[in-house]
Amino acid sequence: MAYQALYRKWRPRTFDDVIGQTHVVSTLKNEIMSGKTAHAYLFCGTRGTGKTSCAKIFARAINCLHPKDGNPCNECAICRGALDGSILDITEIDAASNNGVDNIREIRDEVSYSAAQAKYKIFIIDEVHMLSGGAFNALLKTLEEPPPYVVFILATTEAHKLPATITSRCQRFDFKRISVHDIVIRLREITTAEDIRADVDALELIARLADGALRDALSILDQCVSALSDGITVEGVNAVMGVAPDEAVSKTVDALAAKDSASLLKTVAEVVREGKDINNFMETLTRRFRDILVCKVAGQADGLFEYSAETLAAIQDEAKRFGAAELSYIVEALCTASAEAKWQKNAKVLYELALLRLCDTQLSASNAALLARIERLEQMFAGGAPVPVATPAEPAPPSIPQAEDAPPWDVEPPQAAPVVQKAAEPKPAAPQQPAKVETRPAEKPASRPAAKNAARKTEPGRVWAELLGILQKKYPPLYGALFMKKAKFSNDTLYLINEVYVKEIINMYGADFNSALYAVGGDGAKVAFVTETEFVSIEESAPAPAEAQEAPVESAPPAVPDEEVEPQGADPLDALLSMDNDDIVIEDE
Repeated sequence: MAYQALYRKWRPRTFDDVIGQTHVVSTLKNEIMSGKTAHAYLFCGTRGTGKTSCAKIFARAINCLHPKDGNPCNECAICRGALDGSILDITEIDAASNNGVDNIREIRDEVSYSAAQAKYKIFIIDEVHMLSGGAFNALLKTLEEPPPYVVFILATTEAHKLPATITSRCQRFDFKRISVHDIVIRLREITTAEDIRADVDALELIARLADGALRDALSILDQCVSALSDGITVEGVNAVMGVAPDEAVSKTVDALAAKDSASLLKTVAEVVREGKDINNFMETLTRRFRDILVCKVAGQADGLFEYSAETLAAIQDEAKRFGAAELSYIVEALCTASAEAKWQKNAKVLYELALLRLCDTQLSASNAALLARIERLEQMFAGGAPVPVATPAEPAPPSIPQAEDAPPWDVEPPQAAPVVQKAAEPKPAAPQQPAKVETRPAEKPASRPAAKNAARKTEPGRVWAELLGILQKKYPPLYGALFMKKAKFSNDTLYLINEVYVKEIINMYGADFNSALYAVGGDGAKVAFVTETEFVSIEESAPAPAEAQEAPVESAPPAVPDEEVEPQGADPLDALLSMDNDDIVIEDE
């Protein structure tokens, strides 16, 4: 006898043999036992979940002469004829190759004749979504009101392609994907019966590769049995199916977490050199990062995945090394690369470029990459990474002028407490006139902002340092993105080197950045982006004083009542005490 594939040899023969479809099996058995069978059924679900097998079992069960609890006996003449295909009352049609109107008309003509041997005339139409529009119209009336001895069973993997006029006339049963646990149990039963040596880990790998389809799992098992004579192991399954081992996936995850481009490229080269399919490797890597993202968002992995305890522990550890935004960006980038690889002749180069961008987010200017960088910086600061923060334990020594082109991180960071500046030296008092003493407000010396601006002017980079100090306290994301950049302030304009990343971060936090800039450079301060050559030629200048922005310097100060005048410079009482009595003149009003 010719060899029979495992998925054909171990096809379910009763409802009790169907794996993972309890909700469908129990309903069909109850209908058979109660004798309340419908005239049309629609079985929907992905490949390899048991749609056609259940249809054949149901066709035998409703015609069986001695059914047992809703199952066919598989021993009577009707069951044996259905199993060997000799009975003509059960017809199976492949709609993929018989999808025309003429094929459906033949079915409609056969419906007019009653069953020859069995109780019901059964028509099983597989892949019914492949029928043409005219074929659906030809089937519609017959499906709506068939003779009492006719039952239609429609099976499809794409139920959304069926017209609503067809689905509304059928009892619909949705077949779900079979879990890894159920597939492993079934594979263990088959390997034991067939005397096949297989490790449990290898069967779990086969079940995961099957992606919920038991038929695919049996096909993979059949292929491994032919290739591995010494027993089925995890390494053997990876070699036969061309799947990259878990070690390669773990190395790639570690390289992305550590931002190690060299290790990343080395791992990809090893996968390709060992003959593994790069597309399958990237699909496995995408699924791994998806699982890490789910674990990160959910906070735990128990009950969410069908993995071994070691794999679950590894996923939980890897989730701690990434942020949610970064993981979302990684999954999105890998999915985009997989979609674009279908149209590329050399998919390996495209995948390497995508992985390098994930390893260094500065290579990508997308919003997702920008958010991933900001989140990573926030995590670095929150986790205790070294941040240049001033500690005012002792009074700061006089600042030493820095070179004009010194980077911002070499400029002295701002002090947490305000620096007390030395008061301006009072001007020598003019000779007193002996005529009379008038109580007029003393001339104001140079204001404190002017002194502060003078200090800024003599210290290049001071304005940028003060601005970073405000950003560090109030807007940490902005500070984390800009504290390593160079800037110059001249003529109420803050000049930055033109970089896409700097523009995006300032535009994203425009209101916060402008608020800090106005506090340092005045209400008229603005931002400009220049090239590196232009940046070198810019000479810094201090911002204009607040008083100068409101009124010219030459204008006389407004008259202020005597009681509101604050003494400035030398005390007037000391001047009076130093005069002789003859010099004091009291003027009558």
